Amino acid sequence: MARDASFDRSPEQRALDLIFEHAGALLWQINAGGELERASNSHAERLGVDPLELRGVPHNQLIHAEDQPVLSRAFIDAVGGQGSRVRARLRNPQGEWIWMRLRVLPIFGSGSWTEAEAGERSFGALTFVDVEGDDELGADLFRTLAQNVPGAVYLCRNNESYSMLFLSDGIEAITGYPSDRFIDEELNVTHMRHPDDQRTVRAELDRALAAREPFHLHYRLLHRDGSLRWIEEHGQGIYDDRDELCFLEGAIFDVSERLRAESQRRELQAQLLRAQKLESLGMLAGGIAHDFNNILSAIIGSVELAQMTLPPGQEETMRQVTAYLEEAIEAAGHASELTRQLLAYAGKGQRQRERVSLRSYIESIRELLLATVGEHASLEIQHGPPCELECDAKQLQQIVVNLVRNAAEAIGEREGAVIVRTGQVEIDASAAAAFELPGPISPGRYASLEVEDDGVGMDEDTRTRIFDPFFSTKSAGHGLGTASVLGIVRAHGGGLEVESNLGHGTRFRLLLPAATPKRAPKAFAEVNLLQADDRAALVLVVDDEPRVRRTIVDALKNHGHSVLEAETGTQALALIDQFGSELELAVLDVDMPGIGGVDIFEELRARRPTLPVLFSSGFDQPEHARSHTDHNVDFLPKPYRPQILVERVGRMLGRTRRRT
Repeated sequence: MARDASFDRSPEQRALDLIFEHAGALLWQINAGGELERASNSHAERLGVDPLELRGVPHNQLIHAEDQPVLSRAFIDAVGGQGSRVRARLRNPQGEWIWMRLRVLPIFGSGSWTEAEAGERSFGALTFVDVEGDDELGADLFRTLAQNVPGAVYLCRNNESYSMLFLSDGIEAITGYPSDRFIDEELNVTHMRHPDDQRTVRAELDRALAAREPFHLHYRLLHRDGSLRWIEEHGQGIYDDRDELCFLEGAIFDVSERLRAESQRRELQAQLLRAQKLESLGMLAGGIAHDFNNILSAIIGSVELAQMTLPPGQEETMRQVTAYLEEAIEAAGHASELTRQLLAYAGKGQRQRERVSLRSYIESIRELLLATVGEHASLEIQHGPPCELECDAKQLQQIVVNLVRNAAEAIGEREGAVIVRTGQVEIDASAAAAFELPGPISPGRYASLEVEDDGVGMDEDTRTRIFDPFFSTKSAGHGLGTASVLGIVRAHGGGLEVESNLGHGTRFRLLLPAATPKRAPKAFAEVNLLQADDRAALVLVVDDEPRVRRTIVDALKNHGHSVLEAETGTQALALIDQFGSELELAVLDVDMPGIGGVDIFEELRARRPTLPVLFSSGFDQPEHARSHTDHNVDFLPKPYRPQILVERVGRMLGRTRRRT
């Protein structure tokens, strides 16, 4: 009887025979020459291949050509007695290449599994394919997850172009191209990066891979539609057991919208900070100007009263004293101009709005603008569609002259051009919201005014500071010109834009709301035409600043009027209760702590509806003064000369007495 050959095999060999016969995983036994001696029976079911047909086939021919070097290295290590784990692609029954995880282990006794005659053992390798569960179910699950995560998931080779082995469909939304064009190597994500980002991205990738760290890349990518997309890419290298880099895996995300939203949020925060800064500086400037105007009122009033009380005689001495006093008044007038600009910046300057044609107004001051630009610069005025606006004509002139003067100074001693443009524009909601200075404006129709020069221009730091009060790039400048421009634009509900590059000139663009069809009434149109009445009257003077109140009282008394004076609103109301029927006129300071001039006005109107009231303030005239057109209400901005006060009081009294 013949003996069963299996009895000549060792227990380990017989156990291995059973594994090859019944294992669900794919197993290969590879001899020292690198050929398959046998394959597990599972090949028939898993790959549709007869395991007997694989005998003698070189092991690396069973996998994808690009993965053969990986398996060859693993086999060499196994022959040397060291196991390893690798990834490679095998073809399934449908002819598709699928990824598998392979574990390669060293074994003894290749060939017939008997000891060689020389008594030495030969070596080979045992390969477990898919032993870690990397089956089709797992692959399908991976693909399902990969296709549903945000962005694009990839696995690529570690070669020069990082060619793709797997790329999820999300890449099409990012690049505009389907994933198969990258798999087939028609396209390469690396080549779609912005040229300016290539070097930094490659350097960061090389650094991270050399340090065995995950990489985080940020770059711009050219989309199929021609737009640039901001990309974040996060990934890591895949290393074999010899610590050699085999593949890269990671995910690509289009973060353009997120960055755009973050940029908008930062811009909104910057706008808010600018608005808060402007508001704070405006309150500070307005407060300083108001207090300074009170001081100037006292100075101017005292000097003029001193002139009135000079004794006769000594003509030469009196002439010198008078000259000195006039110089003092003139100096105070210059100081008053500074406070006027401060108030304009704060949006609290005196305004008397009227309907103005922007084109006609610019033409009316053409000669003034020609004188402003000087000898070296030329002036060109370009008119677009005509537009009317409701504005203070004096403040409009202040805006234009300030900007034209700055443009001429930017040109300096060389030849250059200053261009003034007028027009009309319609601003939609998105454009209105984008205005930074003084902040977003309302959509609608606007008169447009531009002043452009080809001068030295400004750097970014200067451009962001030119509207700060007291900031100036000129040695003799006081830093209130452009600050007042911004304040006037803000007070009129307009917007302002500045474009400037160092060495390439500057362009200011102002938008002021266009006038509505209905013309607003103009207050006090005839007040200055009325004849004054110099007869004595009982006048109530209310001002919380003692020096200002004293100059008002003295000026009125010097012209024969009787005066009731009050420092507070409470004192004023008490005097009204006592002398209300005898009063012929009231001079009210608008801005006082507690009960202010407007509150006193309301009380007077309830008792004496026709009593003349003269408001006075270092700020703009109150709405009550602008809205009354019966000439019983007037406004006198501080600082003023006592003679102007006396004349205004006389005209108001004359008007009232003639009506009665």
